[in-house]
Amino acid sequence: MNFFAEQERARRNTLVLVGLMAAAVLCLILMTALVISLILHFTQHPIDSESLAIGLQVPWSQRFAQVMRSDLIYYAAVGVLATVLGGSLFKFFQLGGNGRRVAEALGGRMILPNTTAAAERKILNIVEEMAIASGNPVPPVYLLDEPGINAFAAGTDRRNAVIGVTRGSIELLNRDELQGVIAHEFSHIHNGDMRLNMRLVAVLHGILLIGLIGSMMLRSSSRRSKNQGAQVGLGLAFVVLGYCGVFFGNLIKAAVSRQREFLADASAVQFTRNPSGIANALKKIGGHHDHALLQNPRAAEFSHMYFSQGISSALGLMLATHPPLPQRIRKIQPRWDGAMITPQPAPVADTAAPRERDTRSAAMAATLAMAAVDQVGMTSPEKIEDAQVFIKGLPERIHAAAHEPFNCRALIYWLLLDRRHPASLQKQWQMLRESLDSTTLAAMEDLRGDMTLLQRSDNLRIIDLCLPALKTLSANQYQTFKKDLLRLIKVDDDISLFEWSLYRIVTSSYENRVVSGNKRLNQMQDAVQVLLTAACNDLNDAAFSGALAAAERHLSGTSLQKEVNRKVSVAALDAAMKELEQLRPLDKPPLLKGIAACIESDGKVTEEELELFRAVADCLDCPVPPLGAGHTLPQAQPVPVLCTPRHRV
Repeated sequence: MNFFAEQERARRNTLVLVGLMAAAVLCLILMTALVISLILHFTQHPIDSESLAIGLQVPWSQRFAQVMRSDLIYYAAVGVLATVLGGSLFKFFQLGGNGRRVAEALGGRMILPNTTAAAERKILNIVEEMAIASGNPVPPVYLLDEPGINAFAAGTDRRNAVIGVTRGSIELLNRDELQGVIAHEFSHIHNGDMRLNMRLVAVLHGILLIGLIGSMMLRSSSRRSKNQGAQVGLGLAFVVLGYCGVFFGNLIKAAVSRQREFLADASAVQFTRNPSGIANALKKIGGHHDHALLQNPRAAEFSHMYFSQGISSALGLMLATHPPLPQRIRKIQPRWDGAMITPQPAPVADTAAPRERDTRSAAMAATLAMAAVDQVGMTSPEKIEDAQVFIKGLPERIHAAAHEPFNCRALIYWLLLDRRHPASLQKQWQMLRESLDSTTLAAMEDLRGDMTLLQRSDNLRIIDLCLPALKTLSANQYQTFKKDLLRLIKVDDDISLFEWSLYRIVTSSYENRVVSGNKRLNQMQDAVQVLLTAACNDLNDAAFSGALAAAERHLSGTSLQKEVNRKVSVAALDAAMKELEQLRPLDKPPLLKGIAACIESDGKVTEEELELFRAVADCLDCPVPPLGAGHTLPQAQPVPVLCTPRHRV
């Protein structure tokens, strides 16, 4: 699976979906114009009138031609388009482009990051491991009080995604099976399926609105009036038209959804290299008396988002949003004997064996920035195990603080403290004492000893762990935190690349910025120049020119200036990044490879360079797997550089 190709495919599929839905709306316009014209014609005179008799004698083809030549077709088109577009936009904004709204609509309850319930802690650990291993922000997890075995991922991108699981899943699936299910849902996040799913929900609601208007007209027609017959006829026509439109819309939804499930199953196997995990989860669904069915009244609205078929349909496979279970299982295990598994309660506690953290693991698992581009959106059992080791090896106080909404702020403040420069550190502490409440200051003091145990390469993974807790802050609490964060960064009048990177990752994840675009890399030469200049502005002139030349080889014909102003302001870097977020998916790999070539050109990769690379990838909505610790590249010949311990922009 290629992340960027799948993102481009998702973009094309959206255009195909728009075309299909446009065709459906056009059919509705024609049907509406025809039905309304006939109703108006047949009800404007008594049934025994001579004009009606004459009208009935007109051939059907001639009557249809008269309708198509009349102004009524334009009125019908405007009415249908306004209804469908208005209903779709209303639904889209009602959901807010946020998976949390979907989870709450299905009756989901957010599992608090600091929960102590064993079953809830188990699913949170699995989600955290998968997120960190694949380079994603850790999504909030919602629990649905449903006995069936099911799950879903909802949102428009990985920043606002949520994972939902049913009570049946966490009670009846063991750790390997849950891991397979969660890997399946992360595949939907990576492949861009969630955004398409949210748009399907909105468009189908717009079409359904025609039927709802008809139902309202029928209910209001109970009052006697001169035009009661016309109102009943119009109401019936709208109901038929609306629900016919929904039927064909559901056919489109089912066809789109079924093909995506096979890819997500294959990706889950690729991520975990454990076919039996997801296969046994599917077998348990087949052997469970409730299968994967959801009882919530709104389950049908989001049926295409689930791990398995969540609703029953009288039309069976025609409207099924998921392939049959036996077909999915045989794709994973071709020699399957056809036997399902009757699920029994699984161990409640997390059965993953705790491991001591190997201080060498970060360096051993380090992924070069260049190689990381080919692994965007991917993970592996090794990375999942490394994430598990990282989480279980964290000091207890740090682990607890990362999962608590207020203490996680203290943890992030600690990451920003410049402990290598005493003068800056003193200013930062003074600012914190003046700004923070006593509770947060006490939390920082509690973390003081444990923070010395962390490796620099842990910083970004700790931020990922903190994000679900941060997202539980209210808007006012977040704004206060954001202001304190900015003051802490600016207190020494010298912003580092790490500070910029951390700020971008935290704010972009909480504020749910939509990253999408269709611009090409060669249209953004100035923005690319600014970004690469910031990435290597500590090199001497010769090394700087060499770094830009190395980057240029990957930039698809985008030329760079070798003699430029080396001082890059934070405002310029922000503006460049905002522009580059408009890149189309297939133009993002050349940019990331250009940055990787730039930072690896001197034979060394520093922590701050890796942090910058991760921050840029995050802003481009590209999940980069953990990059490990900074190190010297063994194959490269060192190039003399003039480098301070801290990059400045």
